[in-house]
Parts: sequence; structure tokens; C-alpha cells
Amino acid sequence: MADLARFLWSSSPTAVALTFSDPPEIVVQRLSCALQSNDEFLGKVVNYGFKLWRSRRYAQSRNTFAPILYGVVRADGEGSRIEGHFQLNPVMRLFLLVWFGGTAVMAAIFLIGGALRATPESSALDALPYLIPALLPLIGWLILRWQQRKGREDEMKIQSWIEEVVRSA
Repeated sequence: MADLARFLWSSSPTAVALTFSDPPEIVVQRLSCALQSNDEFLGKVVNYGFKLWRSRRYAQSRNTFAPILYGVVRADGEGSRIEGHFQLNPVMRLFLLVWFGGTAVMAAIFLIGGALRATPESSALDALPYLIPALLPLIGWLILRWQQRKGREDEMKIQSWIEEVVRSA
């Protein structure tokens, strides 16, 4: 169960760690200014933390499946370091939690019901309708992984945009 929770709350294994020679204040200022004058990348910067995503017009992964970069700018020696990770939208994570929990309970109910109705004369074909709901968690997992694979390009674009913005001045 802990693996499922970790999977849902940090569903993308992509971590971001970028170092720059500029102090954190300058990096935050450049990110904030770049976000105001850009229509491809959206987000907000609050103090030294930020949230970034690609706009729908440009994104490969759409809607709540689009990856969001949650990050923070920290001092690192004489420069700064951006640390963060990509996650799904909080609404999508909640939906997936309900989906996996609900389909797992439904699958268990159908499988137990099928087992209780089984007779010595039952065949494998009689069990098939009871096994179909057991596929729902798998279908949800496959859709999630497919969408995450589409979002990898967005993740790479966001990282390269950050590097370009901060290093360009």
C-alpha cells in the first residue's frame, strides 16, 4: 500500500537539480520575470518556491495529466541550486486514489462473489465475467503510464527553459 501511495503522490520519477552561479535572489527574479512575458510556460513564484507547467497550447500531455514542476531555489555555495520534482495535478492524484481504491474493492467483491457462486460443474468461462472488473485497476495504471510518457517531453522542455532563462542574462 505504501508503494501505491508513493506512486500516486510522486508519480513521476523525474527529479530536477540544476545549479547556477548566480545568487538565489537573481534566479528567482529571472524566473518571475520570464513567466510574466511567456505564453508557453505558466506558473507562479512565491518567495523561493515555484510551480511551473506548460500551457495547454504547447503541452504534449493535457489537462490534469500534465506534469507540474514543484521546486525551490536554494543557496549553494556562492551560487544557487534549483531542486524540485514533477507531479500530477492534485485533483488527478485524488481521482487516481479513488479510482484505484474503488476498483480494487469492486474487483474483490466480484471475485469473492464469483467464488461463492462456483460449483463443481463450473468452468473457466463461467469465471470470466467475474475477472473483468479485476482489470480496471490495470486499465487505470496503463492510462496513467501512457499519459506520463507523453508528459516526459514537457518535463524536458520545462527544464531546458529554466536553464535558458536563468543562464541567458
